[in-house]
Amino acid sequence: MTTTVAGSTLTRHIHRMGMALWLAATSLSASADEPALRLDTHPTFADALRNGRFEAQVRPRLNRIHEARKPERADAVTARVIAGWKSAPFHGLRLAAELIHSDRIGPRRFNDNPREVSPYPLLPDPRFSGINQAWVDWSGEFANIRIGRQRLRLDNERFVSDNDFRQVPQMFTGAALRGRLGAEAEWRAGRFTRLRGTRGVESDIKLSFAQAAWNPAPGQALLGYLMWYEPPPGGGQTGATNNAHRVAGARWQGQVKTSGGGSWLYHLEAARQSAHAGGDSVISADYLRVGGGWAAGAARGEWVVRLDHEVKGSNTGRYGLQTPLTDLYAYNGWALQFVTTPREGLRDTWITVKKPLGPVDVFGEVHRFRADAGGANLGRELDLGLIWRVPAWLGDDARLIAQTARYRQPGNDVTKLWVALDWRY
Repeated sequence: MTTTVAGSTLTRHIHRMGMALWLAATSLSASADEPALRLDTHPTFADALRNGRFEAQVRPRLNRIHEARKPERADAVTARVIAGWKSAPFHGLRLAAELIHSDRIGPRRFNDNPREVSPYPLLPDPRFSGINQAWVDWSGEFANIRIGRQRLRLDNERFVSDNDFRQVPQMFTGAALRGRLGAEAEWRAGRFTRLRGTRGVESDIKLSFAQAAWNPAPGQALLGYLMWYEPPPGGGQTGATNNAHRVAGARWQGQVKTSGGGSWLYHLEAARQSAHAGGDSVISADYLRVGGGWAAGAARGEWVVRLDHEVKGSNTGRYGLQTPLTDLYAYNGWALQFVTTPREGLRDTWITVKKPLGPVDVFGEVHRFRADAGGANLGRELDLGLIWRVPAWLGDDARLIAQTARYRQPGNDVTKLWVALDWRY
């Protein structure tokens, strides 16, 4: 069943969220003008609440999607509003809460439900209102723990991410820990039992991870990681009925500076995915990424060109390595043609170029896709984008972002365009 949402809904929710947060902030700060009765100068928990800060984000986005396999073109403006509050620290303790509302503005000329048969291409940005984050955080001299609903981004976000490009980001409920092992090493671990997906749907999961990183020299990093994941039921097109799996891997990356001011970049990573906790025995595949390039310039004036090759391996054509919690827009092209890895696996070879031009950052990628098992041609893609840091009168953190993706394969041509204003406070 399709639900029609009036465009004015977004305005009403913004107003309600703003009033609720204003009333909360007023109640917390009401005593700020009263005479101080305490003679001590030690901060109290009430001080931590009064000195908390308000945070907000507004992100409207124009979306246009054309797919050769769909008779209609998707044209839509979607938007999200996030409003939250974070306390000041009190003996290392902090509290935070966020609300989110995502909606469309104007007619519904797109499909936001992957289970729905529609003449329109899929644009998975549904209407949603609810709690975005709510956590308690404690930081000590050598360790930190955060408990509650929170964003989770593990390193380069290849295996775990909040997938923040979507208007409703992925959120995880559980506990995350991190700490230091001397001056040059750190560790992270976590356990999570609930997932709110990008459609706003809550699911029971079991996600655990552990990793350690070491910086043997400036600009060099060696990382080892373990992950265990039991997803909600449903195999989709993965080739497995029970997709519970574990991943064990290592990465070595960094840069080697030259006397001319530039740097050689390198990235070496390998991992193994296998069955876990009753997962199907067909789950057995390797991951590999090898890449490098050149960066020139200093600070944000740096430009980058690099070549990378990634293999999401196949188990003899029966199962392809899956990354269900990844940052979908950071890997394998922005057109999202490989959200689920084919059973034949995926080999992605791509070139990346980034160049600042005054207040505008220009970037692009060119991809060539092939199957890991059999080497079949799976298409090509060109991605182009720019980020313009808009004038200061719009805020200290406001950006205009434009991106386009063009995927080509016989019988499956896809073109996408996004233009967004990202304003944060």
